[in-house]
Amino acid sequence: MNSDGGLVSFVADAAEGTVRVTDGVESSDIQLGVDAGVDVTPAITDLFVFPVDAAVSVTTTRVRIDPSTKVLVRDSDGDHLGGLTSEPRRFEGGTYFLELAGSTKTYLRVRDAAFTARYESSALDTAAATVEFDDETTVTIGARSKHTRPEATIDVPDDPAAVAEAVSYLGSSVKEFTSERSWPTLRGHPPAIRPSDELDVPSQLSKPDTGVTIEVPAEYEYVYPVVPLAFYFGATLEIGDSPALHLDNGYSEPLETPERSPGEHVASVLSRALFFDSLVRIGGYYSFRRREYDLVAPELPFYPPNLHGEPLAVQLLEYLEVDPASVDGLRPAWPCTATLRPRVEDAALLSSLANELAPIRVASGDTSADPDWVTDPAIRELGAATTTDEVPPGWTRLVPEAFVAQRERQLPVPEDVTLGFVLGDSDRADALRSSLDAARKPQVRDATTVVADNATPDALGRVLDADPDFLYCEPGTDADGAVSDAEIEDAADSWPSVVMFGCSLSPSAQRRLCENGTLAGLTADGRLSPSSVVHLVAPLVASHTLPWSADLAGLDSPHQFFGSPVATLVRRADGMFATTTDVESVSRDEHVVHRSLPATETNPLGSVARVNTESVDDVYFLAGTSAPESSTYTTEDVVDALEDDTRTLRLNGTPYRGESEPTAEFVRKSARHELEHRQG
Repeated sequence: MNSDGGLVSFVADAAEGTVRVTDGVESSDIQLGVDAGVDVTPAITDLFVFPVDAAVSVTTTRVRIDPSTKVLVRDSDGDHLGGLTSEPRRFEGGTYFLELAGSTKTYLRVRDAAFTARYESSALDTAAATVEFDDETTVTIGARSKHTRPEATIDVPDDPAAVAEAVSYLGSSVKEFTSERSWPTLRGHPPAIRPSDELDVPSQLSKPDTGVTIEVPAEYEYVYPVVPLAFYFGATLEIGDSPALHLDNGYSEPLETPERSPGEHVASVLSRALFFDSLVRIGGYYSFRRREYDLVAPELPFYPPNLHGEPLAVQLLEYLEVDPASVDGLRPAWPCTATLRPRVEDAALLSSLANELAPIRVASGDTSADPDWVTDPAIRELGAATTTDEVPPGWTRLVPEAFVAQRERQLPVPEDVTLGFVLGDSDRADALRSSLDAARKPQVRDATTVVADNATPDALGRVLDADPDFLYCEPGTDADGAVSDAEIEDAADSWPSVVMFGCSLSPSAQRRLCENGTLAGLTADGRLSPSSVVHLVAPLVASHTLPWSADLAGLDSPHQFFGSPVATLVRRADGMFATTTDVESVSRDEHVVHRSLPATETNPLGSVARVNTESVDDVYFLAGTSAPESSTYTTEDVVDALEDDTRTLRLNGTPYRGESEPTAEFVRKSARHELEHRQG
């Protein structure tokens, strides 16, 4: 029997004794080995303590799990009992859940059974696992789509009320509307929205019933800003006179006041909800000790774990009673803030921006976006983006096609990256090669590189033929300082994921690049120094975003970005998140160290990380925040950190790139200058 649950499906092959679990959204699957001759029957999803999209049952004496799948064992309440090794591990009679973390998110529920489980070899990362039951046992298999891309597309006409109706369906991808939705893996990518002639909502989508409605006037200026809030709360948008959040217990929260715009109100409400949800979920599926919890929970008017499982309206009433200023500096910074035009064309970005929980404002026509549009401390200017004709320096021109390409791409690891460079002349090419050889990070020094000594169409074509993941391109010495649309059109049908141009580039050329595979790009007012290019590449290969990397590189040439501000060039091979180490001197020989974890496509909002060093408490912290290391560093400790080329490090605000030898004298000199600067 085959079972199709929509997002995931199950196909049993009785002759082979297999059950294949397929994630239809991700086009990935996992195969389970069972007794030959068995079949699967539909099962209810409520049997699982974790959310699953569909489930089936099979009766068997064994289960063999695909290689390269991590197996965790949990008790009947979902509490973690540990993992497996190559030595057989015995579990006495009871109800258990086996969590399978592989290409498809799968859970096995074993009821009233005893079993022995192990990996088939000591190479745990690549070994298959086997589960042998004492007796024939019914195993319920549940699966949840990783859902990193839209399940369906909603068509909308040029009518704000119709767009509001479409927005009411964005929360259909959220797996459950408890505080657990603050985990990015439980939100799912919302359905796409596409401008068209009439409203068309695919039949498989439904509006969540969370008891939350958002009232907005039928104008894009009010509909667009509430999109991330509607997605996160599963709210239904209703057309009315004044923007407001309404709960089914009768409470209402205005979303516009003379002092604050709808975009500012939404950012404030959403950042508090996300932050407090992440504290409440400590009483849920994962109970990691959290830095923010230790700092905030004792001062809150509520005990966070007590709110786990409470209705959304009950939770929000508690959250909104807390003064936002009391958690300033602890709430995560958004990786992206967006300024859209009041046009239906920009509705194509709503799904992608909601997926990033990006605050949205609406500009007046095509006028330039105001860099100071929001004062919420949780929002930083880095990552600001817009669709307006005028793009302020340091901002990103949003291109919908970049987000589509971002969802479809398989991220390489740093060791597999190819870097391409097209320089204006041989002297600059030689200088770039020297900078590559002297780069602090081994991922840059050891990367496959292709360098062209002259900026001609043929040279650009040869570099693109090497299929680089990153490209820097600049005009030749005698060129007029721009790359034409025709040159972009003629150069290649497929472009690298991340591109940089040491010249201007028209908006149409930027869009053409994104239509052909580019996720993120940079255009500068002039050619960049070869050393600056390499300084920017270094954080890129450490899995930082292009805006963050440009900030760390300290580019002195005016520049803008285009595409997606949250895209990364690579994923870390070790599965760790990309952090930045900030060293701040408090004396010549005492230094405070913070680790920043910027939110990106690989570190989504709501995820957590732990810094693995002996000097850090065994606590996790949220993506988009920073955490202090528990011990004050000595000067010698800072020297050791500078010598650690796996770190992206700033010493008293200045990125360290290896130009100076990391000595105690170098550190003390930086400390002295910093202390003198503070003293005025």
